[in-house]
Order: sequence, then C-alpha cells, then structure tokens
Amino acid sequence: MNQLLKKGVVLATISLFAFAATNCKPKEKDDNLGLLLAALYLSQGYEATVTLTATLADASSIATRDGKVTITNGTTNTLTDGQGTVSDFTACQTATALSVGSPGTGLDGEFVLNFKVNQSTGNYTLTAVGSTGANNATTGACDLIAALDASTYTEAIGTASMDVNINAADLTNTNQVAITANGFKITVKSVTVVIKGQYNLVSPTVGENICDGKNVSGSPEVLSGDITTTKTISNSAILSGTVTVKNGGKLVVSPGATIFGNRGSSLFIQDNGTLDAQGTAASPICFTSSQNPGSRYPSDWGGIVIIGNGIPTRTSNTEGTTPQSYPRTLSSTATLKYVIVEFAGNEVAPGDELNGISSYAVTNSSNYSYVQIHRGLDDSFEWWGGTVTGDHLLSTGGLDDDFDMDEGFTGTLNTLIGVKYPSACGGSASTDPHGMEMDGSHSLGVAPVLAGSTYTNPGVSNFTLIGSEVSGGWGQRYREGMVGTFSNGLVYGFAAGNFLCNTNAGGGAATNPTGSNLLGQSGKTNTVGPCASLGPVSTLTATPITSLGNIAGTDCGFSATKPDFTTISGLAATGGGASGNKWWDSWTVYRAR
Repeated sequence: MNQLLKKGVVLATISLFAFAATNCKPKEKDDNLGLLLAALYLSQGYEATVTLTATLADASSIATRDGKVTITNGTTNTLTDGQGTVSDFTACQTATALSVGSPGTGLDGEFVLNFKVNQSTGNYTLTAVGSTGANNATTGACDLIAALDASTYTEAIGTASMDVNINAADLTNTNQVAITANGFKITVKSVTVVIKGQYNLVSPTVGENICDGKNVSGSPEVLSGDITTTKTISNSAILSGTVTVKNGGKLVVSPGATIFGNRGSSLFIQDNGTLDAQGTAASPICFTSSQNPGSRYPSDWGGIVIIGNGIPTRTSNTEGTTPQSYPRTLSSTATLKYVIVEFAGNEVAPGDELNGISSYAVTNSSNYSYVQIHRGLDDSFEWWGGTVTGDHLLSTGGLDDDFDMDEGFTGTLNTLIGVKYPSACGGSASTDPHGMEMDGSHSLGVAPVLAGSTYTNPGVSNFTLIGSEVSGGWGQRYREGMVGTFSNGLVYGFAAGNFLCNTNAGGGAATNPTGSNLLGQSGKTNTVGPCASLGPVSTLTATPITSLGNIAGTDCGFSATKPDFTTISGLAATGGGASGNKWWDSWTVYRAR
C-alpha cells in the first residue's frame, strides 16, 4: 500500500513540477515531502483539457491568415495555474482571399487552442490580433505571412467572449463551446475534452508505461540553461525553457529514463556538446510532454535540435524560440538508440514549429537507431545538410512530413516506417502532410553556395509510408534539384498521390533521383516529371502491412490491438517491415494523446 501511495504521489508531482520549474534553481533536485503531498492533494481536484479548433475571419467571413488568438480568463478564474499564455497562429493555405467554409479552403484561418480548466463551466476571453506586416486580402499573402516575425502580431482585431460547458456524456460535442464576437467571426470546427483520470489506455506497451511516467521514482530533476559538464539522468528530468548542451557538456540518459518537456521547452545540442541516450527494447528512453497522460497533445513542447559542423547548401538559422546559426564551427554528437520523442512541435511563429528531431549539418559522428517520433505537430525527422546515418526509424501520427531531407543532406537511411493517423484522432494537419519530402537546396533549388556542398543526395532503402487520405499529402515529393537513390519502398493511402517529382524552379541542377522497386497504390497519381530514373509502379491494391491495429478508425492507439508493420506476403523484401523481425514490437507507443 505504501508503494502504491508513493507511486501515485510521484506521478501527481510531474505536472506540478512542470508549472513550477521556471522558479526552480537550474538542475536542482527537490525531494520535499510537503511538496509531494501538496501535489497529491491537487491531483484529486477536477481538471479537464480542452482542445478547440476554430477559424478566424473578418465580418465578411474572409479568413484571417495573419492572425493570432490568445485565451485568458474572463468572468471566471478557471484556467489552471501555470499554463502561461496559451495562443495559436492562424493557418494560411491559399493565395487569394477566400471565405471560411467555402470549398477548397482547407485550413485557411484555422487555429487550435489547447488549454486546461479546473471547473466544468467557465467564461473566457479570446483576444485576436493580426500582424502589422501583412494584409488579410493581399494576393500571395501566405508566402509573406510564413516569413513574418512573431513580434509583428500587435494589430488589434478584437476580443470575444467564450463560454465553456463541458458535457461529460459527449466530450466531442461542439455545443460545449459558445463564442460571441463583435466585428469579426470565430467559428468552432471541433471540440475535444479529456477529463483527468479518464485515461482508457488498454494493454500499454513498455514504451507507453515509460512515457506515462510509470517508472519514475523520486522527484524529477529540473534542467534549464546551459549544460557544460557531464550530466547523467538515471530516472527522470524536466526541461524548462531552452536547454543547451555545449562547450564539452554531455547529457547522458540511462535506459528506462523519462524526460518531460515543459510548454515552450526544447533541447539543443551544439558546439562540442553530446547527447548520449541509449536505451534497450526492454527499457527505452522517452522524451515527452510534461502534461498529464491523456491530456498530451502535438506541440506541447519543442523537441530535440542537433547542430553540427557538416556542410549544408548555405548558412542560416535554426527554428525555435532561440534560433542558432548553422553550420557551427565545432561538431556535436547525438547517439540515440531505442528512443521515443513524442508530442513535440511547439510553434514559435506562424509556420515555424520545431520538429521531433531536427538535424542541422550533423555529421556521421552521430547515429540514430531504433528511434520513434510520435504525434508531432511539424515534421518527425528533418535533416538540413550533413551526413548523419539512421536506421529503424518510425514516425507515427505526425501532422506534417514524416521524413524531410533538405539543403544538401547526404546521409544513409534504411528501414523506415511512417504512418499517419486519422483526422478523428485530433490535431491540425499541415496543408501538405507528406510521407517523405526532399528539397535539393535552399531558395527554390538554387545552386549550393557553401564550398564543398552539394544538392541533397541521400541513400534511402526499405521504407513503408502509410497515409490517412489527408488533403494535400503525397507519399513522396522530390524537388529543388535533389538526387539520391531510393529502393524497396511502399507508398499507400495518400490523398494527392504516390510519387511527385517537381522540376527545379530555382534554375539550378535538375531534380533527378534514382529509384528501384518503388511500389505505390493502384489508381493513385504518379507525377514523376523530370525524374526519368525514378520508375515507380502503382500496383498496391491494399494496405501493404499486416495490420494497422489500434491506430485505424477511431481507436487512435488506445485499444489493446497494437499495429503490425510487417510487410504482407508477396512483398517480403520490400518496405520497413521487410525483415519480419518486428523491430518495433513492445518498445514503441501509439496512444494519440
């Protein structure tokens, strides 16, 4: 009984630490019993996580692309403490002004607010602002808005009153939210509510238990600022803000450890820094959200960013709240094995979200092996230049590209699986959620400008890409002068088509990768254009894996039946599940929130 009480206290503490971490001394451990008991007491109170998807428009129903919406307490004080400012930028998709809800608008003007409340009813204020750098009706505004700085969002649009009345019997009913706005419009598209304690995960995997904190003992250590010495996390830690491993620093994460990311946090490895996170199939390592299990959501925290001294096609700055230049003068190293990164992708500006793992000019001194990125808002894996190698990589439920190779990436990747989740599982997909996206260079594919740099030229073998018929998504898109070799690939379930090859618009070298044994879905488009050596064949008449299990339909990863990515009979040598050894079994995770 005492052990059970202790475990309950520890799990309850995680969210409290997430709220209080910014007031803690860096890297200090706190085992205060009074704090733990207070956390346990607080955990008994009501708490619900509300995910609101809506659109912002002017009084004429013209979608506001350069918008930002923020929620604060209204006449009630029912937002839970410690959330900070909860806001989201509106999505921008089209080049002309369109009315919200008209055919083809897709995500235009859409925003998503994910917030916690301590009462089932409450009143809140939604504050809408626009950017001083764009006009909503300007033709071509989407390209302009994508480049806007977050600091330009100061132009007042107005405020709206929002009443929330949670219906425990129907937690997805849009009538739970009523919004009144004057002079502009906010239209509710969907509402999803998760009540704390209602977490119906059946037969969790080893990885799900670790990510949900079941192995945590004691108080998580708080990490913040710079790490310049060797720091070992043997059980658990919480990231607060931007944590940077640099100047000879080394972060060692032991098998079975859990690293929780606060809202707005991220982990950077740069300037002779090292991340050594090597788990096992029986004890994987998890980087996850500090929110309660069942109340986690894509973009809860940033993700992992590694910056090396390899050769991309240009010098530039990374994404994130504290952008860093790349390439660096000094190398950095990340060794990842049996690692899960989930619920990452914090948006810091319109169209600027961190990925699960971002690799900038990372050399082959680093290696990613048996790594899963789960439920990220932006790309799961993205490479800008560099030569890092990877094998047995899994992307599940991502809302943009599963694998994105840019700016001269020349690494070798093998045994890859990417699977999209149904829209019913929540989250706002991007306008072009591809399985793989490959860009040869920067600025529409102009010639590389750094000495020694080349167009993107990876070697990719044995991959499976499964879509969920989301608008705008291709299985693979090749463009901007990229080349490379791709073999033994399976593509199925993408709304736009299987394979798309675009002519280089930047006037540089031709886009011309080489493919062998690339199989796509029968009846879906293959637009190979200039890619004469790609040679894909559309012959797949059914999903080419054994089973999607509980990530199909509306189960969203919660029911007992786990997916089996083994390639179906007759295609045994093809795809990321070709070996038949079920390399993903037991250590990976699937629940959607």
